[in-house]
Amino acid sequence: MVSRFENLRLDLSFILVELGVDGALQTDDARILGLDDHHLVVQSPKNTGDVLEIFLIVLHSFSLLFSAARNPRNSPSARCARRARRITARRVLRPHRYLRREKQHEGTENQAIAHSDGRGLSYLTDRQTSPLLDFAPAQAPFQLPLARPSGIRPLGPSGCPIIGAMPLKRFLILAVLLITSAGFAAQQISVWPVDSLIKVFPDDAPGTNRASQEVWLVARNGHTSLQFAIRSSALVEALSATVKLAGGLQAQVRRVGYVPVRSNPPRTPADEVARVAPAKFPDPLLEDVPFPLKANETTPVWITVYGPAKTPPGVYKGEAVFRSGMHRLARLSFSIQVMAPVVPAKQTLKVTNWLNLDESHLAHYYDLASNPERYWDVLSNVAHVMAYHRQNVIITPVLSLTDAHVDGGTVTYDFTRLDRWIEIFNKAGAAELIEGGHILDRASGYDSPLKVGAFVVENGQVQRQMLDPDDPRAEAHLDSFLPALYSHLKQEGWLDRYVQHVLDEAHGAEPPVYLRYVKIIRKNLPGVLTIDAIDQTAELLGEACDIWVPQLGKFDDGFDTIREHVKKGGQAGQAWFYTCLYPQGRYLNRFIDYPLLKTRLLHWFNFRYDFTGFLHWGGNYWDGDPFTNVEAAIENGKQVLPAGDAFITYPWRQKNSIHSSIRLEAMREGIEDYELLRALAATNPDRAQQLARRAISGASDYVRDVPSFRRLQGELLGLSIASGRLALARDPRPPDHN
Repeated sequence: MVSRFENLRLDLSFILVELGVDGALQTDDARILGLDDHHLVVQSPKNTGDVLEIFLIVLHSFSLLFSAARNPRNSPSARCARRARRITARRVLRPHRYLRREKQHEGTENQAIAHSDGRGLSYLTDRQTSPLLDFAPAQAPFQLPLARPSGIRPLGPSGCPIIGAMPLKRFLILAVLLITSAGFAAQQISVWPVDSLIKVFPDDAPGTNRASQEVWLVARNGHTSLQFAIRSSALVEALSATVKLAGGLQAQVRRVGYVPVRSNPPRTPADEVARVAPAKFPDPLLEDVPFPLKANETTPVWITVYGPAKTPPGVYKGEAVFRSGMHRLARLSFSIQVMAPVVPAKQTLKVTNWLNLDESHLAHYYDLASNPERYWDVLSNVAHVMAYHRQNVIITPVLSLTDAHVDGGTVTYDFTRLDRWIEIFNKAGAAELIEGGHILDRASGYDSPLKVGAFVVENGQVQRQMLDPDDPRAEAHLDSFLPALYSHLKQEGWLDRYVQHVLDEAHGAEPPVYLRYVKIIRKNLPGVLTIDAIDQTAELLGEACDIWVPQLGKFDDGFDTIREHVKKGGQAGQAWFYTCLYPQGRYLNRFIDYPLLKTRLLHWFNFRYDFTGFLHWGGNYWDGDPFTNVEAAIENGKQVLPAGDAFITYPWRQKNSIHSSIRLEAMREGIEDYELLRALAATNPDRAQQLARRAISGASDYVRDVPSFRRLQGELLGLSIASGRLALARDPRPPDHN
């Protein structure tokens, strides 16, 4: 009996029903549905042995109460009984709150009804049989009369001599108090705050990397992330987390999932990764709260706080409460300090994560076959999530989204699907710039032959084919298609925000082909800027490319050349930078096994070196199940990418949407830092650059410890007060997936 009592995990919801909160006392296999002054209704989905376990433990707790009445005042059981009486006197004992609930459940679920005859207690029996442990499952509720167990002195007329006139129900409540406190005391729950830039791992012991600060800073119209690590010595079947915030601040609560990383990036020192692989790493942010908390596995709960633009600066109190069912496991208080600066309403930094939204790709992760419109629903949800995380540029496969027909011997173009695509991303706020898909592509891998996608007429029908760049039909296609696209974009009012990709990462013998096709593009799309990623020296393409996007790590000695391009190019001369599977080593990047500080600092790097945009190829290029495979393969399976290089989001099939990741959250907060630095530079450029230089002193030299970065962040928020006079932004809202 005692071993069962010590090991049982019970929910406190039975007591909370008495306090006015609906719920049920339960073990893994049985639960108390309710009671009145004479009856206790217990439901067991499996067998009556589970019902008996609850009652035997309740009876055992009664014996503790009786023992407490006979023991000295300072005995542990007596102290427990006195505490129970104090709780009872305050609020617990309100018999009128209960309604007897007896339901007939489907299947083999059983209900046991215990009742008091006013003369004492009894062990449990079925209506039809009397043996304690031998009765068979019943299809209907059965009565279990209560009589006095042996060894316990008779009760008084009230049924409760140790507390005075008290019916059976009050004894049961006190018994549950004892059971619950004993069960959760043995469970050993630990919850502690960890800076959101520090990754939490499953084997982290309680208190690992406990955050020292109690106040978290946020700019108005900005976001900050809080992280609480939670660990339990036993399984918590349904852990929930709720947050209360004062002052109109908004909070979103999610749990952080773990994904397996098999290896760290090559040529990367061990002190540059958050942990040496193989290991489980935190990354996806999952909305499935409450969730099962595994025994002895630390799990982070992530709280995103948004400070509306009109929030008065000041310190606002917050509270995070963690529960198992209705039992409160922990309550932690914190403070959010809303600073005066406002993240500007108009974002200047251009940000793109290329998204693979081809229907054949998405069909692996969403149920598109049963409803063709669901494809567009997925696009809309993806657009809103990315815009919410401050992506404002969308790669657009214009050729794939265009339908071509032969009309009177001439090819005509239908841009209906292209229009719908652009309107979806435009409505979400993710189409400040429209990246036209690449004109030149490759047959397969990085060094494979170049190809041109083209509409070709054969046997009176239009077909889409991949042509050799020297095939005259390729140029003929562009001379037909691009002018039609130009006219349509102009008609829709999108021409001024359309840019055209030519070829990704031109190298080797490809630059001459690139230059030839740039001339074709500029002839047919006059005034439209060209943009491309460059993984060679930054000046490789020269003025054939308007918006240079060099790869970080390839221009350590080329900053002056890049600045000269921007200076002499006017509106056409722009420079972004990009990362992909490179750089590695000591450079910044956003791999799953890298510290999150590297991801956040990408946009301090943008400001430090006067870049105005950031590009990454991997928004959602999932390879198989991204929750189990984060190292996608390329080059026909010959090369494995670093963890998370191929994606920064995860599919959310149930909601036709995507999950964010802690990397995407850190990236958004870095983008907001960039905008605050620009706002400060408008009034105090020297101070803004000084802060940026302290954060980023070189291409691979930057602040590497979180406390030092937090001090810089605090200085930025305190020094850029003048930006508080900027126009207030529309309050963004997280995407609605209901």
